[in-house]
Amino acid sequence: MAIAMPNPPPPPPDHAPLEYAPPAEDRLEVVRTPGDPATGDAGGIRIHVPPPDTVLHGLRVTLWSLGLACLGTNVALRLFDVRPRGVTLLFVAHASFLPLPVAALLAALCAYMVFRIARYGRRPTVVAVDESGIFIDHPTRILPGPRRIAFERFAAVEKKDTWPRQPCIVLRDALPAIVHVREADAPVVMQAVADEVKRLCPPYPPPVCRAGQLDTRELPPSLFMPDGLEARLDTHTDGIRWTLVPSLGWVMRHIVAAGFVMWLVVVVIGFVHPIETFRFAQWTAAYAVMMFALFMIDTPARRGRHPEEVVLDVIGDTLILHDADYHGRRDRWPRDEIAAILIGGPMWWVTRGGRLSVRLRDGSSVTLLHAYPLRVLKPVARELRRALGQVSE
Repeated sequence: MAIAMPNPPPPPPDHAPLEYAPPAEDRLEVVRTPGDPATGDAGGIRIHVPPPDTVLHGLRVTLWSLGLACLGTNVALRLFDVRPRGVTLLFVAHASFLPLPVAALLAALCAYMVFRIARYGRRPTVVAVDESGIFIDHPTRILPGPRRIAFERFAAVEKKDTWPRQPCIVLRDALPAIVHVREADAPVVMQAVADEVKRLCPPYPPPVCRAGQLDTRELPPSLFMPDGLEARLDTHTDGIRWTLVPSLGWVMRHIVAAGFVMWLVVVVIGFVHPIETFRFAQWTAAYAVMMFALFMIDTPARRGRHPEEVVLDVIGDTLILHDADYHGRRDRWPRDEIAAILIGGPMWWVTRGGRLSVRLRDGSSVTLLHAYPLRVLKPVARELRRALGQVSE
C-alpha cells in the first residue's frame, strides 16, 4: 500500500532587498490638525523634534559636568577647610567668590542636570501650538513634564547668534525657553511656530490718536543717577494714557545703590560684631547676579526690532495694552472682567522692581509691564486703578 507523501512547501518568494528606513525618532515631522468651524476649533500644529546630534548632546553633558566639578570641588574644600593650591586653585578660584549656600545650590543643580541629560538627552521633543497656547514637552527640562506657555507671555521665536545657538521662545516676563534641535531642523521649527502663532493671534494695530487732551505729566528722573526710563501720563476727556519706554539702566543704578546701603549696614554692624570684607563682597556679588538674572532679560523690543514704547490706555471703562511683543488672544479688558491690578514678581520687595499685571475674574493674569522699578510701577498702578474704579490692589 502506497503512502501519500505531503506536498513540499512552496519556495519563499523572491523579494527585492528592503531599503533601510530611519526610525521615526530621527525624523522631523510637522503635523497640522485641521480646525472645525462648527465648534469654533481653530486647529493647530504638532512638531516632532528629533533629539540633538551627538556633538550637541556631548557638549551639554560636558559643560554641566565642568560646572559640577568646579562648584562641587569648591564646596568640598570649603566644608573641610582645605586651602587649594596650584591647578586646583585656578580651577575653583572664581567659584570661591560665591557664598557657600549659593555654590552648594548651583552644584546640586549641575549634578541634577548631568543626570537628566545623560539619561533623557537622546529622546525627542514635542512642540505643539493650538488655541490654548504653546506646549513644549522637553525630556531634559529642569522641571519634569510638559510646559505650557500662554500667548500672553509669548514675545517671539528666534535663534541667537551667540551661544547657545538654539531656537529660543522669547517670553515677555521670564527667561526664554530653549528648544534643543539639530542645526538643519532649527529653521523649520522656528518658522512653523511663528506662523502658527501669527495665524491664531494676528498682530494688533498701533494705538489710536487720542483726542481731547487735558493734561500731561512725566515722572521725574531718579534722584542720584539717570536710569533712562521715560513714563508719561496723558489725561484725556475719555480716560488716561500711559506711555512708557523700557530701559535696563535702572538695574545698574539699583545695584550700585544697594551695594552702598549694604556697605553702610556692614559698617554699622561692624562696631558690634565685625564682618569679614570678603564675605560682604560675596553676598554683594550674589545680589548683583540675582538682579541681572531677574531683570536683564533679552526681548526683541530692547534690541530695537520693534518700537520700544509700551502704551496703556484706559478709554471709558476698558483697559487696552499696546506692546509690539504682546501676542495674547485679547488686548483689551472691560472693567467688569478685571479683579485687580497687582505689582509683583520674584522677590520684588527685595529687588525693588518687578512687573505690573492685571488679574482677571476667571483666575488668569496678563503682564502689562515687566522689569520696571517700583518708583514707576506704583504711580502707574495707582492711576490705572483710579481711572477704572472699583479695582483693588
